[in-house]
Amino acid sequence: MKCISLISGGIDSPVATYLIAKKNVETVPVFFDNYPFSGREKKDLVYEIVEVLKEKDSNIKDLIVFPHGENLNAFVSSCKRRFACVLCKRMMFRIASTYGKKIGADFLVTGDSLAQVASQTLQNIYVTERASLLPIVRPLIGLDKIEIEEMAKRIGTFELSTRPTICCTAVPDKPATSANLDEIEEEEKEVDVERLVGYSLKHIKK
Repeated sequence: MKCISLISGGIDSPVATYLIAKKNVETVPVFFDNYPFSGREKKDLVYEIVEVLKEKDSNIKDLIVFPHGENLNAFVSSCKRRFACVLCKRMMFRIASTYGKKIGADFLVTGDSLAQVASQTLQNIYVTERASLLPIVRPLIGLDKIEIEEMAKRIGTFELSTRPTICCTAVPDKPATSANLDEIEEEEKEVDVERLVGYSLKHIKK
């Protein structure tokens, strides 16, 4: 089997990537580069994390990077700001699953742990996953933060994941925690989603 694993510079997603690779699944890590809404150092950090993971399990492949700043700019400029995180995640799922289908992936993997942040409430999980063309697997869904941090320490990614970086400035002060699918789909009509997806897929970096 093959999967696409969405990986950030945070604590959770590297652990999820590691756990799914242990199931003898060919795991392709992908990172969405939010620059200029976050610093350039975040991409370098994720490359380091992936190198640590590759040493742990040969099922983990080289990192794929998608440009995501233009996507965020479109949402911030044209849509209701409180929906930025939901719109962002739907776009990541849309792009990652489109790429995954092209390379024969069977599913996506995320580091979601239920209700830890706005994009991980049950309602927002439902709304965001509807944008994916592939099933989504969440190895950490029932774990708490302490359990995940302990795993990160064991596999050697915790220290890297807690290195200070510039947080994403597209995150609203009061993000929506219970988005409505119909409303989100209406918001997406304010931007050219198809063009943005095409741009991200055309400008991937390995």
